[in-house]
Amino acid sequence: MSRYRLSRQADDDLEAIADWIARQNPAAADKVLDALLGSIRNLARNHGSGSLRDDLRPGLRIFPAKRPAQNYVICYYEIPDGIEVSTVLHSRRDWIGLFERGNR
Repeated sequence: MSRYRLSRQADDDLEAIADWIARQNPAAADKVLDALLGSIRNLARNHGSGSLRDDLRPGLRIFPAKRPAQNYVICYYEIPDGIEVSTVLHSRRDWIGLFERGNR
């Protein structure tokens, strides 16, 4: 059985994303959070999806979330029985720079 684990950073990211969207539209926040978690569950079943970014961190994979969360990227590592989500970031952020500077 494939499973997923959220790092503390990823858990904080999901909470911050939901809080930010909920300020304007609580229903949209629920939909985006559900979509992000659905993408994460799908990745756990199909790990190896997305782009391998060894240039940023060895073993790091980047996967764009599905609608309605298409503005976010899920950064994860494969683990023996699934994945560990490292962080979830808005795609317009300088997420490559965050990794290069060691902030993620």
